[in-house]
Amino acid sequence: MVSVIPSFLLTQYGTYAEVANLPAHSVVKHPKNLSFEEAAASWMAFVTVYGAFVELYQVKAGDFVVLGAATSSVGLAAIQFAKMLGASTITLTRSHTKGDILVEKGADFVLATQEDDLSARLKEITNGRGVNLVFDPVGGPVANTLVKAMADDAYYNLYGALKPDDSPSL
Repeated sequence: MVSVIPSFLLTQYGTYAEVANLPAHSVVKHPKNLSFEEAAASWMAFVTVYGAFVELYQVKAGDFVVLGAATSSVGLAAIQFAKMLGASTITLTRSHTKGDILVEKGADFVLATQEDDLSARLKEITNGRGVNLVFDPVGGPVANTLVKAMADDAYYNLYGALKPDDSPSL
């Protein structure tokens, strides 16, 4: 059994099928003790986070990491990764209704993009130092606020661009 690693544009190959023809670099054997559903959930979420947190930015203890759309599968994987690497997690969700879930999953802070003053809260949480990594699948108008809240040597990762038309030029 193999799993597909997201290593190509989604429009490049037809993969919504029982059988697909893909390049060898985009598949990997997965452990026999994982179901297809478990393997698929692991690869997409955790490989996305690994690339940004380990290969690109190198998250370390003491960092402040902002996680957009934090209740998504990638967001929940990012909470786990950040905590494993010793960073503090600042999770974003539209309203505080999902706040308890995020805290239960390990989030240090929960900010509601439609309810909180993000600038003030991010400055307060980081003691004015700024955030080290913004891991954002959305972009949009909130991205401007997040960019302004970053430390001098920070990294912004826009990995989904769910609202690219409203995003700043980074």
